[in-house]
Amino acid sequence: MAHTRERDRAGRCVGSRNSGVGRMRQLLLLRHARAGSGLGSEDHERPLTEDGREDAKRMGAFLVGRSLHPDLALCSSARRARETLEALQSHGGDVAAVALERELYEADAHGLLRRLRAVDDGVQRCLLVAHQPAIGELSAQLASEADPAALGRLRHGLSPGALALFEVSGPGWGDLDPGQTRLLDFVAPQDLAGMSEGGRP
Repeated sequence: MAHTRERDRAGRCVGSRNSGVGRMRQLLLLRHARAGSGLGSEDHERPLTEDGREDAKRMGAFLVGRSLHPDLALCSSARRARETLEALQSHGGDVAAVALERELYEADAHGLLRRLRAVDDGVQRCLLVAHQPAIGELSAQLASEADPAALGRLRHGLSPGALALFEVSGPGWGDLDPGQTRLLDFVAPQDLAGMSEGGRP
């Protein structure tokens, strides 16, 4: 399988192909936050609601509080996904490199998995911002091993703005498979209603 070279804002490659081999990785699957109906515009250009924007900001604070700083964010090109990532970043959710991709807007769960398998092995923590039903289906497929409470919540689906956090084993992203993942946490916007600036309830 060919491995893409993700680049940071300065255009440099994020890690080398083999620098992450043998180390535990983390995968963050995030459904875009609540979006408006977008009356008069195509689905791709539907914006976030104000509540959705606030949910995404709180998620950014949560990531900071847990020291979850992605090396790479793969984000659907749809406006609601872009605005989710922008709001997350504006509230402290620092991301080293961002790739906006139309294919993630149109992808099913298998397409999302195929894209993740092409991530450079130097990336230790990857954030994927995408859409239902694909992001929820992929989360359920990868959650073969998990805390029972988190797994039970995940199986009800990813609500807008919800995050599933996975630990990923195996030699590289190209081997990403349900047998190589463990659900560490599941966080929905309502869980963060009392979030402080430091990312803690």
